[in-house]
Amino acid sequence: MSQHPEVGEVFQAWPLGRSHPVKSDDLIDLYRWPDNKVTVRANMVSSIDGAAQGPDGLSGSLNNAADKLVFDALRALCDVVLVAAGTVRDEGYESIEVPETWREQRQRLGLASDIVFAVVTASGHVPDVVLSGGDTGRVPLVFTTLVGRESLRGKLVEDNIVVVGQEQVEPSRVISALAQLGLVRILTEGGPSFLSQLLRAGLVDELCLTTVGALSPGSHRTVTDDGQERNVLMHCTLAHQLVCPDPVTTLALWRLNPERRP
Repeated sequence: MSQHPEVGEVFQAWPLGRSHPVKSDDLIDLYRWPDNKVTVRANMVSSIDGAAQGPDGLSGSLNNAADKLVFDALRALCDVVLVAAGTVRDEGYESIEVPETWREQRQRLGLASDIVFAVVTASGHVPDVVLSGGDTGRVPLVFTTLVGRESLRGKLVEDNIVVVGQEQVEPSRVISALAQLGLVRILTEGGPSFLSQLLRAGLVDELCLTTVGALSPGSHRTVTDDGQERNVLMHCTLAHQLVCPDPVTTLALWRLNPERRP
């Protein structure tokens, strides 16, 4: 797999004992999904001091080439990418494609040729370019409420509209619906409010957290900020951590401990 031209070598820092540069086959092993088990994996990026967005209010201004290396691998190995509509609008999502450098590996692993794009919205407010499938022409699945369904009528085929709540989206119903469709490798890319909802519902199995070597002084959202009072502590186990010296970045995979969830 060719690396991004701006990224230096990425090394495994944890567990100890593997100091060689990480390649595509290593990433397949490191981010391998459990067989035939519904798994929700979140992928987020943060500054050292916990900011989920850069100065422009977008996570894209925190992303760097090392993050992109793992970001592409995570997408390439999943069945579905699940994103809240607010993040879709703010970050300019249009469609989801398998990264070009990963198509051969994905086929070798027996995964579907395309990734399903799933959007969560209570209001039904999803950009038209997303509903039309963007450059790919593959329309998304939209998980919404009864109100949202009315807003989406005529904009999206009925089969792609899934009602999972009356006034608010119920995260557990979203995950159950994806599982019923055989989409068991579920990758969510946020945003922070939706990730927090999934966490509070006990639905997240793993968190992939990229920490870039930057500070963002001042008030900012964290990767799990839903505006509610902080009254929950969830314990995690570090599965592995990668380090890129240039640009300075750590890329960790945390597993939530089910027995210690609220």
